[in-house]
Amino acid sequence: MNTATIAEGEKVPDIQALGPQVQDLGDKIDWWNNAIIWVLVFAALVAVGTVLATYMAFKRAKQFADAQGDLSAAKEKALAEDLSAKELKIEGLKRETAIAQKDAGVANQRAEELKQQNLKMEATMAPRVVGIIGDGKKLNVANLIPLGGTKVIMEVLPDPEAERAASGIFEVLEYVKWPVVNISVNSRLNHPLYDGVTVVGRWVRRDLTDPNAPEPQGDTREVAKVFAEFLKSSGWEAKVSSETTDREVPPSTIKIKVGLKPNPYVLPQLKEAMERFNRAMEQHRKETNPK
Repeated sequence: MNTATIAEGEKVPDIQALGPQVQDLGDKIDWWNNAIIWVLVFAALVAVGTVLATYMAFKRAKQFADAQGDLSAAKEKALAEDLSAKELKIEGLKRETAIAQKDAGVANQRAEELKQQNLKMEATMAPRVVGIIGDGKKLNVANLIPLGGTKVIMEVLPDPEAERAASGIFEVLEYVKWPVVNISVNSRLNHPLYDGVTVVGRWVRRDLTDPNAPEPQGDTREVAKVFAEFLKSSGWEAKVSSETTDREVPPSTIKIKVGLKPNPYVLPQLKEAMERFNRAMEQHRKETNPK
């Protein structure tokens, strides 16, 4: 660098040489000033972008949270509706099960009723059977044996089952020593009045006109009741009647009338009416003739 002499022993810069240098430095400073400005502008833009990005991030986070909440609520609602539907379905199945169980119970009850009806029908259709039976201590004819000697008249309906039943009765009478003095076939027994077995006792009336008259002999009404109870204990249907004339039943004698085996499914009203009639007649006889 050229210098000029300003004072003695002192050098100064050359003005012409410094001018360009100053200009160059000034340009550089302007460039850096512009750079700083642009950097600041960029920084401002970055800051604004950061603020906007942060704002959008928070906004999107809130929207995400809201959407997630809505999704959870929708899932919970769907789950609740599904559970409610399943509960309703379960309740429906429970009701259907209860109805099915009730129907099954009714069906089982009906089946049991039909079974019992079938058993009754089978018992009705089965022939009557009677015999000498013991339980190791007592015979079923124990009450008949002390009445041995009672005479018996038998009338039998001409029917295979009735004849078979009469045969069983005859064997029992032989065992207890009740002599059968007569057996006859009587088609008039084919009437609901005579269904089952009718045991007719002799009613020997006491002479009420003579206070000294002895007790009547040969009355077999109680004997008839004992034999009827024996038949009932064997599952037979038996009823008791009484007669007062020797032509029908002699003294010390009973008459056994063997009719059809009663059928509970045939004319039950007529059968009940006949039974009421018999009871009424027996009561009338007791009231009019106490002895």
